[in-house]
Amino acid sequence: MLDEIYTVCTSNISVVRTNYKGVYPHERNLMFICITNDFIMKPAYVLFLIACLLGNCTNKSNHQDTISEPVEKSETLLLKDEVDDVHNEVMRKWNEIYKWKNKLKSLDSTSTLSPEKKQEVNLTIQKLDSAYDNMMDWMHKYKPEEHEAETESDREYFENEMQKIKQVDSDIQDALDKAETVASE
Repeated sequence: MLDEIYTVCTSNISVVRTNYKGVYPHERNLMFICITNDFIMKPAYVLFLIACLLGNCTNKSNHQDTISEPVEKSETLLLKDEVDDVHNEVMRKWNEIYKWKNKLKSLDSTSTLSPEKKQEVNLTIQKLDSAYDNMMDWMHKYKPEEHEAETESDREYFENEMQKIKQVDSDIQDALDKAETVASE
């Protein structure tokens, strides 16, 4: 816990300073002052002691102030967070796209399928590819860092992006449902 300790000794006063890595910022720079018995309090030393004590007190109050102030997000940033949440949810479905695509490809390679079933399998693979491509297109066009000024146009941008990502999510879910249906038949 103690990173470094050093002592500075003058004729009648010892100052021990330690950099303690505590939980709170006011614990990080503790200063201990040891005064010997024969030390005569001089005005300069008294002022030094008062300054050290006041310095530690202000760190404690600053820390308490920063904890009690919650940060509120604007409507635009909340909308951006919702878009990002839907995007993250859609990203979790990517592995399923690959899983079903590989399963359908292996099903297509068997010679026991009827021509109609092979065509349905190929159309489902195309639907999975299309859903994947739509997601990639959306991700390349999505530029949230350009729209965080919290203007009306920025809010509209995130509303439009929410509609787009929900459509991408719907397309992916439809493709996955179709793949599951085709593979189970």
